[in-house]
Amino acid sequence: MSRRHVFICGLHRSGTSPLHDILKSHPLVTGFSNTGKPKDEGQHLQTVLGRDGDFGGPGAFCHDPAARLTERDIPAYEERLPELKASWEALWAPDRPVRVEKSPTNLIRSRFLQAAFEDARFVFIVRHPLAVARATRKWSHAGEEKLFRHWIAAHRIMVEDAPFIKRSCCVRYEDLAADLNRTLARVWELAEVAPIDVDASHFVDHNSAYFAAPVRFPLDAGERALLARFGYELSYEPPPRTRFDQPFGW
Repeated sequence: MSRRHVFICGLHRSGTSPLHDILKSHPLVTGFSNTGKPKDEGQHLQTVLGRDGDFGGPGAFCHDPAARLTERDIPAYEERLPELKASWEALWAPDRPVRVEKSPTNLIRSRFLQAAFEDARFVFIVRHPLAVARATRKWSHAGEEKLFRHWIAAHRIMVEDAPFIKRSCCVRYEDLAADLNRTLARVWELAEVAPIDVDASHFVDHNSAYFAAPVRFPLDAGERALLARFGYELSYEPPPRTRFDQPFGW
């Protein structure tokens, strides 16, 4: 079978780690394991591209224009792309055709990765921004509002870049938790592998732990429109809402 690369794209605390673990369990898929690096993220297993920590770290890196890469940046990295690929290839199982990599920076670098890896596919995973903001506080000194607006900045870039991506799907954290195997079907199809049945306990919804306290900062119409695009709402009395009354994703 031909090799293909699947990049998981999502902010810190968006469910990328359990999704990565699930995909690695497929007999035709290989990912990074036991690397000794944070969350086995590919960004820490190479020296060609900047890591999120170079741009402010969790809850901040998407605010730095230098963190974003597109196909226009390929010439600046072209000579070192073989080095990047070799760094990851050495850690993937050679007998499995589907190579999976996940790093938070992928969310704003999908166009670059598509240009660098001709067979690239992208799994975008999104989670309610209030849960992401409050969960990220353990890794950041930033306040809740700043972390929330980092989610806004990141997903505005994602929405802007999505039309340029040839092969992708987008899933919500909440849908994976509610109906894991049905939601995973789009991911398996994208990777071009037969679905496997995954125990629902591998993806648990922890949102309720972050929704008890009320919200103290305002949102403008544009920010609310972006949330609505993903099926999210934010109320000033808990809990915020995720709409399940209409299909989501691609």
